[in-house]
Amino acid sequence: MITQTETTSRYIAVAADQLIAICRDRKRTGFSAAEDERVRAIGWNLNQRGGFEAMTATHQIVMRTLGAALARDVEISWSGIGNWLL
Repeated sequence: MITQTETTSRYIAVAADQLIAICRDRKRTGFSAAEDERVRAIGWNLNQRGGFEAMTATHQIVMRTLGAALARDVEISWSGIGNWLL
């Protein structure tokens, strides 16, 4: 039987992979409107599935993989989702 924790952990991994792909595909800071919409949707889904803890875990993966500057763009896009604040 798959537990809710396992499902959330898998979703965190998938969300992190999606965010990393979005961030790596660009050569500038900040997101286009379409990228921002996608990043916000990922954040909203993370919040629905696992709350602030899921968002934080995903953000940490992005930061470890891409560094603080690109992770900061995710932070800005997620502002106002659940308990996420700048």
